[in-house]
Amino acid sequence: MWDLSTANKNSSGIDSSCDAAGFQGASTEDVPAQGSAASVVQPRADMLPKVKVTWEQWKKDLFAGQKPPTAEQWRVLEEIFKRGAVEQQELTNNSRKRSIIEPLRLLVQGLPGAGKSQVIQWIRSLFEDVLGYTHATEFICVASMNTMAALIGGMTLHTWGEIPRSDEMSALKAAKFRDKADVSTMFVKCQNLRWILIDEGSSAGCENLGIMDAGMR
Repeated sequence: MWDLSTANKNSSGIDSSCDAAGFQGASTEDVPAQGSAASVVQPRADMLPKVKVTWEQWKKDLFAGQKPPTAEQWRVLEEIFKRGAVEQQELTNNSRKRSIIEPLRLLVQGLPGAGKSQVIQWIRSLFEDVLGYTHATEFICVASMNTMAALIGGMTLHTWGEIPRSDEMSALKAAKFRDKADVSTMFVKCQNLRWILIDEGSSAGCENLGIMDAGMR
């Protein structure tokens, strides 16, 4: 029922049992507002809020719940945490710029009702409670439709990715940027971004995903 594919296995050597205390950092410090991007506040990339629980305690609570994850669902969560451990090691060793490890890319597929959206909810809990991440800062949950985005507590691709809904809107956006060059709001959104979670990615459309990817770069 589940099909999990990974783009790389470079993180397989990381010990996923490491304690989440390794992810703790000092309190956040806001980046000074600039131009039209002033409404988007981001903490410094090397400063993370304190975690709420350790990885082992979070895992214990998860499996003690009324609906624990299946083996396939747990595999996804474990891969996410392993990648988090890789990023923390690179941050600690100041080796991010020299790293040759590719970003983790996961595709989770399953029949309707198999629990794909539930996995996103668990990933979000992992990010916020164990790794101390903040939604829309270190990670973002997006979907192609409002109803889908609401179910995962996220945003639509068009809203977050600033994807024009028509050719006219695209032309207006380009003209506005030419008339008044300013700091890109996508740059501010992405300066500390680590993860993008896309629900129902097959319905997003290659063109929309391409526009969002180009804006992020």
